[in-house]
Amino acid sequence: MARTEYFTHPKIAKAEIPAWEQTPFVLNGDLYHAGFRRAWSATCGHGIIIEKFDAVRRCFYKVGDLPTDRYLGCVLTLDDGRVIVFTTTDVAFTENSVMAREVDPETWTWVGEEWEAFQAPVGFSVFNSSACVYPGGYALAVETDEGNIGPDGKPIAFSMRIVTSTDLHTWAPAGGLFYPDIYFACPSIRWVPEAGRFMGTFLWQNKDPALPDDHPLKIIFESGTFWISADFASYDVFHGSPTVDAHAPLMSPDACEGVNNSDVDLAEWFDPMPRPGFPEGGWVVHYVYMTGDQKTWAFNNYARFEGRLIDYYRSLWPA
Repeated sequence: MARTEYFTHPKIAKAEIPAWEQTPFVLNGDLYHAGFRRAWSATCGHGIIIEKFDAVRRCFYKVGDLPTDRYLGCVLTLDDGRVIVFTTTDVAFTENSVMAREVDPETWTWVGEEWEAFQAPVGFSVFNSSACVYPGGYALAVETDEGNIGPDGKPIAFSMRIVTSTDLHTWAPAGGLFYPDIYFACPSIRWVPEAGRFMGTFLWQNKDPALPDDHPLKIIFESGTFWISADFASYDVFHGSPTVDAHAPLMSPDACEGVNNSDVDLAEWFDPMPRPGFPEGGWVVHYVYMTGDQKTWAFNNYARFEGRLIDYYRSLWPA
């Protein structure tokens, strides 16, 4: 029997599926998404889409398209109005780098030349990143494949390093690897001033080997591998052995989301629209994340926590 061949009509051009990692940020009171465009499984990108949220119509719309071949990254907004975008050079290579570059938020175009924030150690690579302002300057959480050696004799991917700076140009590592014994990927980091602590999120793969039953990330599923986002709070970032209290999960896949809730990033934002319980609007923690099967398909989604970042923090770690 002849095999039936299926194809797309040669005159039909499909739109690009927005299956790429995003980062939320707030500028002048408005909520934005930056989408780091890349083909599936590609090791470099092909542009950054900037979208602004219309609080009345409850939807995002495109306001900018930054040309770049850089990989994943994040956006940092400063009190003086500057916007800094962090990206990663080609992740197919070791000793690649997290790069930084300023953006003009009036025209959404690049300003000046990019500079290097962090280069991976010899033999290793860096992937995603997340940045925040804290009292000592600026902190950048960097995803790396420097994890401890696992039962298969290979480093456990992935882990996180924090590097800090006082001027955005010169960066230095602060402390050691976070959770080098487990899959600790897709980090985000935020400073919670009321708590005097960093907190953030990471992606955990639930089939990590040799986790003891009392490990705080031990989650048992009947079958299958799931990628679950969890929270961390750091009590000792800067002294070589980061201490982390973890709460898992922050998000786990629901129906139609496959096996994956990854690449979570977050921003605290005042939503001005009235809604039940908030007749004059109110603060929210806005999350973006990726779904999919970690192999062939994915799509973006977002979620929210009603309240401020400290409210969410205290819901996990009461004072």
